Formats: sequence, C-alpha cells, structure tokens
Amino acid sequence: MFSIISKAKNQKNQVNESYEKIAPFRPGATDVEAGREVRTSRGDISYSPAIFSQLRKLWGIGEKEYEDELSRVTPLGEGAGKSKMLFWKSKRSRYFLKTMPAGEIATLMGKILKSYFVHMKKHKNSMLPRFLGMYKENGINFLVQTNVMHGLKNPYVYDLKGSLRHRKLKDFKRGKVGKDANFGDSTISSAKNEEIIKALESDSNWLKRSNLMDYSLLVVMDDGTGKACSSSLLPAVASFRGSFKGPPPSSSKKVCVHVGVIDILQKFGIKKMAERYFKTKRQNKIEDSEVSAIQSSPYKVRFMAMAKDIFDRPGKRKRKSPRKKKSPRKRKSPRKRKSRV
Repeated sequence: MFSIISKAKNQKNQVNESYEKIAPFRPGATDVEAGREVRTSRGDISYSPAIFSQLRKLWGIGEKEYEDELSRVTPLGEGAGKSKMLFWKSKRSRYFLKTMPAGEIATLMGKILKSYFVHMKKHKNSMLPRFLGMYKENGINFLVQTNVMHGLKNPYVYDLKGSLRHRKLKDFKRGKVGKDANFGDSTISSAKNEEIIKALESDSNWLKRSNLMDYSLLVVMDDGTGKACSSSLLPAVASFRGSFKGPPPSSSKKVCVHVGVIDILQKFGIKKMAERYFKTKRQNKIEDSEVSAIQSSPYKVRFMAMAKDIFDRPGKRKRKSPRKKKSPRKRKSPRKRKSRV
C-alpha cells in the first residue's frame, strides 16, 4: 500500500512508513479469501488486497501502472447525490476515487465482494463498475474504480434509473449530469445493442440476487466524427460508435458512446422498506412506482425495461410514466319505474 489522498508530504511519508512496518501481502495470491484486511498501527487500511489485486490483473492493470496512476490525485469536491461523497480523479483521469459511507463498506466487505469477484471473472462483458481497491487513509475510507468517461472530452452525460420522479436537471448542458427526463424518449442504435442488453440482463440478475437496488445506467456521449470510441478501461461491448436520436448531442447523429452501471452498493434494508411503503402504496404495481426505494426484483424489472427501450427496440415504443391506479367507477342508482295510472 502507498499514500494516495494525503496532501502534505509528511502525511504521505507517515502512511508509507506505516505499511512498510507490516508484512506485505503477496500480489497475485490465488486464494480470494486471503488478505481480507491489511491494517497498520496508525489505523490505515488496505481492504481485501489479494482480491483487488486479482481483479486488477483480470483487467490488465499492472501494479506499477496502478501505483503511478494514483501517485497524484486531484480533488473534485462533493458529488451531486444526497450522500455528498467526496471525489478525486487520478493522475491521467483514468480512475476516480470516492469516499465510502459506513453502510456501503459493510455491504461490499460482506458477502458481496467475493460474489462480485466471481461474477466479474465469469462475465467479461459485465458493465458493473470495475472496483480496483478500497482503502482507509487518515481516517477517510475511499474506493478506487475506473472512469467510464475517460477518453471523451466534454461529453454529454446521463444518469438513468428508469424513473421520472425528481429526475430532471434544469438547464442541462455539457459538463452537467442529466437525468431520465432530460434523456426523454431518446434511443441509441448500434451493432452492439444485442450484446449490451445481454450483459445488462446478466448484471441486473446478479444485483437482484445480491439484494442491491437504486443503481443507475451511466450513458456518456460525444461527437463521433474522426475519433476512436473504444476504451481499454471498459469491456469491449461498453464503448462503441452508434447513432443517437433525441436531444443533444443532436438528432440522428453519429456519436461515441460509453456505458456503465454505477452506484451499485445500496441494499434494500429497513429504511428503504419504510420509504417504499409511504411512497408506493398508491401504485398498482411496485415496478410501476416512480421512486427508487423499491425491492431489488421490481427495480431490476423497471431498469431493464428502460435499457431495452434505449438499446433493444429503438423507435418501436416509447417509455411511459408509471400507470396510475384508476379510481373505481361509481355505480349508478337503478332507475325507478314509473307507476302506471
């Protein structure tokens, strides 16, 4: 382990020295259960280093390359979400780092990490985020993962959940993250549409089995003229040239597209259950709900319906807002027969 987010030189030296005092883990260890945690006397932690080392190797990231990329990080400030996590970008913007809430640490470090490792090893085209390492430094827990947007300069970015409730950004433009209402009924056509849906189906099934929900599909697009659209940081199916029909970048235009599933560590627990009850009790079906706080199974159904509208059958049908339960018709009182005189 090496210092990553510490700013001052003396802080970096303290972190580095603290790891030198303990026995280093063996990179490339074959046992995924080995090295669950490497903790120093001053409280710095490298979580499950053996598993993350194998994941980096799986994706062709060498240890020297990894350390060099993280030798300088730039703070990006708080994210736009409710959790207000802090973000950094790596030396060449190939990775980004974000702080980890206690709940997400517990989720990932529980049974999820081993299951995630098996899934990513089995499914080479998985669009789940590529987690490269998790650490605690100077009291801050943070996760390192690949940057879906890397390679695209000043792109249009959309964070899509398949819901329209509070899912619109005012004055959407380049440099901002649009949401479902900004994306509207847009479609993306490419030779990889079938592979994309297959990969997302596999990923969303894993998320459902893991009781995870509230994740998003990140769609990043830029002008596709004269550019190499592929990214070595993403599976082959997740970066491509396609035709976009909708709002900006423009209608029916060739674009470079990068796609990935993000924010996958939210479990459907007691708090989400209470939120779902109060916000969806008037819905005909749970998957018709506009809120994010629904169980992993109906969340998966809604997410995949959205994905298929975007990639699978463009122009065939439009996404509709969830159906509202119709109020029962009032029965008319029977007519009285006129008495004959």
